[in-house]
Amino acid sequence: MKYFLATLMWVLFAVCKVNSQQSLDSIIAKSGDGIFSLLRNEGISPSKYYAEFVSLNKDKIKEGSKLKVGEAYLLPYAPDSFKNMGRLIAVSNEVETAIFKNGIANLSLESEKLKDAVYYLISQQKDTDISTKKFTDAMIKDLARRLLVNSAKVYIIKDDNIETLQDYTTIINKCYLKNRDKYQRLLLVQSDGLTNSKKLDVSIYHHGSSEDSERLANNIESVLQKNSTRKLSIENKKRAFQDKDNLFFAKNILPAITVVEIASPQNKGNVKVLSVQSDKKALAKWLSNGIFEDYAELEIEE
Repeated sequence: MKYFLATLMWVLFAVCKVNSQQSLDSIIAKSGDGIFSLLRNEGISPSKYYAEFVSLNKDKIKEGSKLKVGEAYLLPYAPDSFKNMGRLIAVSNEVETAIFKNGIANLSLESEKLKDAVYYLISQQKDTDISTKKFTDAMIKDLARRLLVNSAKVYIIKDDNIETLQDYTTIINKCYLKNRDKYQRLLLVQSDGLTNSKKLDVSIYHHGSSEDSERLANNIESVLQKNSTRKLSIENKKRAFQDKDNLFFAKNILPAITVVEIASPQNKGNVKVLSVQSDKKALAKWLSNGIFEDYAELEIEE
C-alpha cells in the first residue's frame, strides 16, 4: 500500500509538472526587445531564468540571443517573479491578477529579509470621500512594493463593493492554506475622513488572544511613535480589538491580524492616537519598517 501511494503521488506530481509546462505564458517580442529586457519587463530575474528562456525558445532565437519582432516566446515558470509574488485578488469573483502590471521593470530585488513571509493587505474605507480612497489605495500599493522587493509574497485583497469584513474570510483562508508552512500576517488599514490635513491620527489594534497579532502591532507602533509628534504612554499602547466586526473577523481568519486606523485629526484631547505626517509614502515606509522589525524579532527568537 505504501508503495502504491508513493507511486500515485509521483504520477500526480509528474502530471502536474507537465500541465504547468503546457500552460506557460507567452509574450510577443517588440522592436528593441532583447532577452534581458523582455524578462525584466515581466518581473522575471534575467540572471536566474536566462538559460531556461533560451532552452524553451531555442528554435526562435537568432544568433544565440536575438529575438524576432512579432514572434511569440514562452516565458519560464518563475514562482519568484514580481508578478507571481505580488497578487491582487477581487473578493466578489476571486479573480487574481498581478498587483504591478505597468512599470514592473522598475522593480528590483533589494534583499531577502522577508523571504518565506506572506502578507495580506486590506483597506477598508469608512467614508465615501474620493481623496480618502486615493490616499489609502496609493499607500497600500506602495507598502506592497516595499514588502515585495524584500522577498515577501504579498496579497492585496480588495473589492469596492464589499461592506463587511466577513466577506474576505473564505478567500484569505484559502490563500493561507496554500502557504501553510510560511510566516503569515494580515494588515487591515481602516481609513476615515482623510482631508488635505498635514497630519493624520493613527491607532494600532491587535487581537487580544493572539501573541503574533500583538507583537506586530507593537513593532509597527514603536516605529510610528519615533516619527510621531504625539507620544503615547505604555498604558495607552496596549489596545486590543473592541470593534465587534473586527473581533468577529479576527476569530474566523487564519493569519494573525493587526489593524491600523488612520484619520484626519478630530479630537485633540484623544491621547490614544499617534499624530504623524499626512504623507502616504512616509506612512508606507513606517509600516514596512515595523513589519521588518517584527519578522527579524521572530527570527531571533527562533
